[in-house]
Amino acid sequence: MKSKMIKALIIGIAVIVIGACSYFGYNQFFNKTATATTTKFYSSAVKTMDISKTIQGTGAAYAGTSSAVAPNNNGTISGLTVKVGDTVTASQKLFVSSSSNLTKNVTTSTKKLKKANEQLASDRSDLTSANSQLTTDETALTAAKAQLATHENASKVDSNKITSDNKSISDANNKITSDEKSITDTTNKISDDKDSITDANSDLTSANTAVVNQVVISPIGGLVTAVNNANGDSGQSGKSSLTVTAMNTMKVKVSVDELDISSVAAGQKATIKFDALTGKTFTGIVESIAQTGTTTDNTTTYDVVVSISKPTGIRLGMNANVTIAVKSKESAIVIPEESLVEINSKKYVRVSNDATSNNQQSNSKSSTSESNSKLVEITTGLETEDYIEVTKGVTAGQVRSEERRVGKECSQGV
Repeated sequence: MKSKMIKALIIGIAVIVIGACSYFGYNQFFNKTATATTTKFYSSAVKTMDISKTIQGTGAAYAGTSSAVAPNNNGTISGLTVKVGDTVTASQKLFVSSSSNLTKNVTTSTKKLKKANEQLASDRSDLTSANSQLTTDETALTAAKAQLATHENASKVDSNKITSDNKSISDANNKITSDEKSITDTTNKISDDKDSITDANSDLTSANTAVVNQVVISPIGGLVTAVNNANGDSGQSGKSSLTVTAMNTMKVKVSVDELDISSVAAGQKATIKFDALTGKTFTGIVESIAQTGTTTDNTTTYDVVVSISKPTGIRLGMNANVTIAVKSKESAIVIPEESLVEINSKKYVRVSNDATSNNQQSNSKSSTSESNSKLVEITTGLETEDYIEVTKGVTAGQVRSEERRVGKECSQGV
């Protein structure tokens, strides 16, 4: 009796299991969900637009012009009031480097010039006297010669008088020779005096300039980016006391891969965006390209310097994202990159057969079928990330068809 009950229980469980499996199998086999895929073609007009092929790089902003400001002489620094972060203008007074030696040089040069002028005046006076003496002695010579002639033509010649006259003539000639030598020597001294005055004037000018240059001015306008001295310090000629950076000459140095560097040329336009200046875009120009690359981990890059136009608000060291337009085309006939069809190394675009399609607007899209379109071979030009220039094969306004696959789920059952 007991064994019959056990058998009945086992049979019942088996029936339940078989029924459940059958139900599950039925649903799996007869109620599958299938995905049906259809293909549709959407048309839009070929358009014209300005396109650019670009390369990108990153770098940090730096100033193209920076000036280290140093004293013009060794001296004691005073009057230094600017600090890092201050803005200064060109020719603005920055500090004074005082030196007592420079003041003494002015005094010495002034005395030297005065002495040279006095000497010139004295020698000019001596020249006047020498010329006057020459005139006197020339007069005496003329008189002595006349006296000799008189005595020689007398009815009774007195040899003693003639001898005396000849001696007077000889003495007058000797004096004239001495006078002429004095005039020559004094004239030479006057020339030397003039040279001494020129030298003294030059020394005095230099001494005065050195005193004026104790006051140090800014050679350029810009931002004070370093201050190395304080008031009371001993400034040294040629050793920088502070640095002024021209913030209107900001540039970015970008590393460009060797595969792209041949496309980069001076004068190309660039756009620059800074991580720290959200929403702002700056323009720039490629200024220079390094001829020597830097190799790291088997990758070679070249430094490209881009100057920034109107760099208002940019701070030194800000990280920049630079996009250089290496090629550009205005009013190019373009198609989207995904519209290009390549078959056997030839390029095509699918174009609508609808004769009225040329009247559609460039931004309009409508559904068409594959039978209402055809592949047209094209020649392409400039290619960007999103668009391809078409130089031959289609015209602006002509309708192209873009293939899209559309799928939907459907249930299949008995």
